[in-house]
Amino acid sequence: MRKHPCWFAAMLGMVAARADDASSARLSALRILDGRYPMAFFFRGSEVAARRGAGNFEEWAAEFSRLGGIMGKCLDEEVPGTMVRNPDGFVRFKERFPDQAVLLHFNGNARDPLF
Repeated sequence: MRKHPCWFAAMLGMVAARADDASSARLSALRILDGRYPMAFFFRGSEVAARRGAGNFEEWAAEFSRLGGIMGKCLDEEVPGTMVRNPDGFVRFKERFPDQAVLLHFNGNARDPLF
């Protein structure tokens, strides 16, 4: 089976190439970039569950810590009410799981023009 790099790994690689040594070391410690497969993370499910406040942080973190990271909205540029819960949860997640990628999903085109 031939291995294909993922688009997000390529983007993180470009960032690492321009980062200082400390930043490069932190990026190389991410589970999603360790070269083992599957290289996967949760996309917007983590965001939706955090915004709805379903369960507590421990349950949410346990559900979404099973892969290599999470990606979701933490600002109100598209989905109003996102900034109420998501930033705190995503920061706490990264503190709890430093080897996981935590990425912001920001929509530059289909956003609220007043944001």
